[in-house]
Amino acid sequence: MGRAPGFPPAPSDGAAAWGALGPPVASAGQPTLDREPRASRLLVPAFLVYGLFMVGVLSGQPLLIILSLLSTVVLVVLLGFALRTPARRKGLTDQLLVVHTGGLVHSSGGRTQDALLWDDVTEIRVLSGGGLGSFVQTCHLTLGNGQRTILSSQRIEGLFSLLDRIEEGVARAQLPAALASIEAGTPVRFGALRLDADGLAAGTDRLPWAEVRIAGHATDGVILIERSAGGTWRRQQAAQFPNLRLFRLLTERYTPRS
Repeated sequence: MGRAPGFPPAPSDGAAAWGALGPPVASAGQPTLDREPRASRLLVPAFLVYGLFMVGVLSGQPLLIILSLLSTVVLVVLLGFALRTPARRKGLTDQLLVVHTGGLVHSSGGRTQDALLWDDVTEIRVLSGGGLGSFVQTCHLTLGNGQRTILSSQRIEGLFSLLDRIEEGVARAQLPAALASIEAGTPVRFGALRLDADGLAAGTDRLPWAEVRIAGHATDGVILIERSAGGTWRRQQAAQFPNLRLFRLLTERYTPRS
């Protein structure tokens, strides 16, 4: 299978075999260009060369005229090069994220940084925050071997559009093992929460499935509400809530239909 233009090279080693990743389904990130081209930075030298040329013409000095002509030629060459290669915004690098059916590939500057399978991810956290008018999202992925990958919207333009695919891919890969664990009588942990066939637990406090209703979740956390009492049973911040999509898949499976 051929690779799309600009596709990162196959990794020589790493967590995922290239073929197991499957075909690419979506991508984000590209070289982030400066708002103004490099050519604007040559305006001051251009005025200086023009001034030198005019001084040479008015003075009638051949040496000054020759120097100014040579400077003009060099400036024109640099100007042509600058117009063809816009500058990148300071602090950003060329990062590309490609989501496949079986995992993802993250590259920077044309080199593969991470190539991983959904099956290898043991924990995923998607965090949101901001300050000084900025809104940043980061995706933290932890593999079974302890390797960690952090994807940030500050570095990958359009990361937001891929987060849902990434969370869904990881959760679907985790689901069979989680169900097998629950059926074997071993609860699945989500931070301080435990989930088993009987319901949810936090410490010694339990909430049976018949009482569970998920009120919803936002960027700052998840609220669990008792169905009968209608009060908040527990609120857990997203920063302490790993594998949130898997949690929702399991609660949807075990919560009684109304």
